[in-house]
This record gives sequence, structure tokens and C-alpha cells, in this order.
Amino acid sequence: MGAALSILAVTPVIAFARNGDDGGSHQGKHNNHSPAPITFDAFVAWASAANSGTVAGNEANMGRQTNSASLTNSYNSGAKGVSNQAQNAGANSQLQNSLALAYVHNPKGKSYTVGLGLAVAGAGNYGGVMGNEDEIGPRSSWDRDDGSVTQTATVGNSYEGFNGVAQLNQNAGNNSLLQNSAAVAAVNPVSGTALTLAGSLADADNQGAVAGNYAREHSANASSTITKSFDRVNGVVNVNQNSGANSLMQNSAAIGTVKLVAASSDALAGAVANANTNGGVYCNTANLANGSAKVSMDSSFNGAQGVLQASQNTGANSLIQNSVSVAAVR
Repeated sequence: MGAALSILAVTPVIAFARNGDDGGSHQGKHNNHSPAPITFDAFVAWASAANSGTVAGNEANMGRQTNSASLTNSYNSGAKGVSNQAQNAGANSQLQNSLALAYVHNPKGKSYTVGLGLAVAGAGNYGGVMGNEDEIGPRSSWDRDDGSVTQTATVGNSYEGFNGVAQLNQNAGNNSLLQNSAAVAAVNPVSGTALTLAGSLADADNQGAVAGNYAREHSANASSTITKSFDRVNGVVNVNQNSGANSLMQNSAAIGTVKLVAASSDALAGAVANANTNGGVYCNTANLANGSAKVSMDSSFNGAQGVLQASQNTGANSLIQNSVSVAAVR
């Protein structure tokens, strides 16, 4: 289980003015005037976040066991900012969050002769779950069934009115990999009276593999539940739920935006966003009997705005991927 977070906001890093060389200044004084100053202002922000990990060669045996992970009454009352949250109630599982935020802002709204702004954000997750074993319950019909195994992950009454970037992973299954990745790059605003150059680049990637795992369950109950959460949320949200075995779930979101003001005679602006997911689920085995696996999302995301991605899974040997990219110049 890993989480990475990188945030960088930069105010002016380069600012200088030139009134001309000695000859120009002398001539200006002789003519009782000075040449117009040339001013430069450059804003640069860069942020990166990455997770890399492997869960391999592990074995878990459970009988008469209860595992639970719960998040309730949290991130409410209009909470703002960024949030990475991961829950786990299973075995041999890897959950990763990654978030990079780069933001350029001209705090005083000043205009210079030449204005330059650049924001770059990159976020990625790279992981694998390979060669693991998980056994739950009696090994055969001849063994005594000494009680069921219960695994639950629950989110309730949380993230109401949240404003910002939020990522959440839930897991109550076996041999599973869940990943979130989000990159946001924003320039807002930069201007030059003669020339404006502004650009944003956001890249979000997920790469993962779930291979060669074995899961056997008897009298096992697994559930992942989200209730009354994410109402009136505003921003970027990635959510994964999982109650199955040998499953891969990935979310990726990249947002690049540039805001200009009409102050330049010449302007060049560009926004680039790239979101990728690359995963594989292969050579896994799941034997399930006399149990249940459930995921539910109830009364959630009401009145939500922005970029929202949610994945649910109750099956075995499944691949679910979400990817979105948004680029805007305004």
C-alpha cells in the first residue's frame, strides 16, 4: 500500500527590468525623456508523484476471521484541498495513490512587457501482484467448517461538499491491485502587454499486472460499500471498490488548463493533458463456494461537479480501467 503526493505552487521566480544601455540613457536624458522599460516575468511550477511496488510470493490462510476497514463522517463540512485515501481488508493486495499538482499564479495580477508561465505535473503508479496464494475456510468437505470469514470495507457519510482533488481505494478481496493517479497543471493568469507565453502539461499513468495468483474461498463473505458520500463534491475524484479476487482496477486523470487575460498584443498558449492506463490480469485461479461478494454505492455523488471516476468489482479475474484527460485554454 503506497501513497505519493506532490504539490508545488510558484510565484514569480524571474523578474527584472532594463532601461537601456549607457548610450541610450544619456541620449534619453539629453532629449529630456527615458525609453520605456522592458520588463520580464516568468512563472514556473513543476510537480511529480509516483508509486512503485510489488506484492509477490505471499501466502495467507484464514479461518473464522473478521477483517474490516471503515471511513465514516470524514472530509465533510466543505473540506478543501487534496486527499489520498486507501482502505484494505483483504490479503496479498496492493493499493496505491499518486497525485501531482503544479500551479502557477500571478498573485497581484500585474502585467509586464513579456509574461511567461509554465506548469508541469506528472503522476504515476507502477505495481504488480504476482504468485500469491490465499485460502479461506476448510480445505475440503471432510474438514470442519469452523465459521465463516468476513471482510468489509466501508465509506459512509464522508466527502460531503469536498472541494479539490480526492482519490479513494477500497479493498476487501484477495490478490488484487487498485491504483489511482491524478495530475493537475494550471496557469492562472499570466499576461504581458507586448507578449504572453503560457503552457500547461499534465500526465497521469497507471501500469499494473495481476498474474499467477491463487485464491480459494469457502464460506467467505466480502463487501465494499459507499453510502451517502461525495455529495456536492467539486473537482477531480477517482474511486475504486473491490470485493473480488485476482482483480486489477485503475483510475487515471490528467487536467491541464491555462487562463489568459486580454492584455497582450501577441499571445501563445497551449494546454496538454495525457491519461493512460495499461494493465493485465492473467494466469490466475479462483475457486469460490458457499460465500458472497458484494459492492454497493448508495445515495452518493449527488450534485457533484467536475471529473468523476468510479469503479466497482465483485468478480474474480477481472480488469477495470478508467482514464480521462482534459486540456483547456480560456
